[in-house]
Amino acid sequence: MRDLSRELDDRIRKLPTRLNEFGYDPWGLHPATVRDTILPALALYRYYFRVETHDIERVPPGRTLLIANHAGQLPSTPR
Repeated sequence: MRDLSRELDDRIRKLPTRLNEFGYDPWGLHPATVRDTILPALALYRYYFRVETHDIERVPPGRTLLIANHAGQLPSTPR
């Protein structure tokens, strides 16, 4: 968990944003809050769900929008 915390801290430090005197960027991002809220979700992502990436080389270089396929979800119909 410490390694994950260090990796997250490093990524947050590299965010290209300017913070004001209160620690927020112009859009309201507060890096300390991001860290506190993302860390548990990241731990689930890495260690519980064990997400894997396949065929990443097929994604074109540059900015790309990837949309997940949610076809595997259970259907929920109101009765």
